[in-house]
Amino acid sequence: MDLNQERKIIENDLLRFLNLISPHHSSNTIYEYAVMPPGKAFRPLLVKAIAKDMNKEHSQLLTENLALYASAIEIHHSYTLVHDDLPCMDNDDIRRGKPSTHKQYGQWQALLGGDGLLIASFSLLSKMKTTKLREILALFSHFTGPKGLIHGQYLDLSHEMNLSFSKLIETHTLKTARLIQAAILGGHILAQEEKTTLKDAKNLARLGEAIGVNFQLLDDLTELVDETLSEHENDVNPWIKEQSKNECLEKLVKGLQLTDKLINEYKLENIGLVLEMYYSKMRNMLEENHGTISKHVQLDLLPIMSLLQFRGQHYKGI
Repeated sequence: MDLNQERKIIENDLLRFLNLISPHHSSNTIYEYAVMPPGKAFRPLLVKAIAKDMNKEHSQLLTENLALYASAIEIHHSYTLVHDDLPCMDNDDIRRGKPSTHKQYGQWQALLGGDGLLIASFSLLSKMKTTKLREILALFSHFTGPKGLIHGQYLDLSHEMNLSFSKLIETHTLKTARLIQAAILGGHILAQEEKTTLKDAKNLARLGEAIGVNFQLLDDLTELVDETLSEHENDVNPWIKEQSKNECLEKLVKGLQLTDKLINEYKLENIGLVLEMYYSKMRNMLEENHGTISKHVQLDLLPIMSLLQFRGQHYKGI
């Protein structure tokens, strides 16, 4: 699987589908601004990767269904970012190196733009031609709905995630991992010719959860690159809190080990390639800023760096 080529295909598909769902009005620029460019395209790449691991030969119909599903995942992700940046939520002015949508267009415009992207993600799902559509819709709405991603956002904004380490992990599981689980399980269901077994569904859900929690814990860790931390960072980052930093280290190490185990068990070479893309970036950030991060965390980070260092070789040719 050529990740650069797949990323280009994903970007072209996103532009194609955004044109399909956007109105013939000047407001259509909001949708493209919020979605493009799609950054790492991490989640849609996971859709493509699991499908490639499950089914090497893709029919034209499967290719189009995967394009719709991967785009729906990324468009839904973009809606959460637009809303997340609003002043009533995280109040962030910058997203992916440019002004966040509400800074560029205004608050009510961004709110409606996010609403539009949310609905558009389900519109794209409805266009898939598959006998598994009902299953996909149930899965997608469960992972992204009131008991999934949205509840994770509630735990974050209500500061319940700061009450204990278990609440922190619950928040990361819901807010970050649920959409990653939707990407992996949905791609698997579409590409698998036979019905997905309960055992496989549970294990792939475990894999998605581990990837999501790892993703967020690594993100929190690599945010500690500045000599002086902001008041917000001192308040929320679990890696610098005496009562949770050891638990963060243990959870991340176990999460990386579980990811390895499941990827090897299911021979998910292409999922491994996507993870290596992300983890190599994290590894480089840890290596380049090891002194500063270690000063803040005051922990031995070698177990993490060792796991990240050999990941690419570990996944190659499984």
